[in-house]
Amino acid sequence: VYYMDAHGEYRAVNKAWETFFGIPRDEILGRTDRELYASEPDKAAAHGQIDARLLAGAGAQTYEVMVRSRAGQEYQAMHAKAALTDADGSVIGVIGIITDLTGLKQAERQAREAILEKASAEQASQAKSLFLANMSHEIRTPLTAIIGFSDALLDVSQTMAERVEAIRTINRAGKHLLGIINDVLDLSKIEAGRLDVECL
Repeated sequence: VYYMDAHGEYRAVNKAWETFFGIPRDEILGRTDRELYASEPDKAAAHGQIDARLLAGAGAQTYEVMVRSRAGQEYQAMHAKAALTDADGSVIGVIGIITDLTGLKQAERQAREAILEKASAEQASQAKSLFLANMSHEIRTPLTAIIGFSDALLDVSQTMAERVEAIRTINRAGKHLLGIINDVLDLSKIEAGRLDVECL
């Protein structure tokens, strides 16, 4: 908590303010935001503009800003400011409260990341299920051909031409099945990070 007069000079800060910024109160009392944010003139100017509007028309203002302590620690903070008036209603300064939102923002970020990770895992699971369904069909097709034509070869009434065609079909289906199995094994190696790539 802090209080600034109509000239923008700090007149009171509490112990929590001192801890937050890492600055003893006797080093800030009587000074302005230009001195508090000496290395960040743009930030000092932004605070000054908000304070000027409050001093000109009373009211209140709430906004978030990144705050850096003297030790270099950064905090996401919320400023809640209001014009302070005397018994006659004249604006005599600005009173403010700074709330450290760092923990809250970190928790929100972790929650968002967890949601994204969960969605990604669900998508991966769906993709694997779809892949397995497709592979099941792709593997069954050549296997059915191999088994079917193998059974046909046992038929003694088949001509030599029919037997040769059956053998060719079994050969084609076997090669197709081998290609599918190789692709599945390569995919497994990729997921395990064990696929070796050769440049020819």
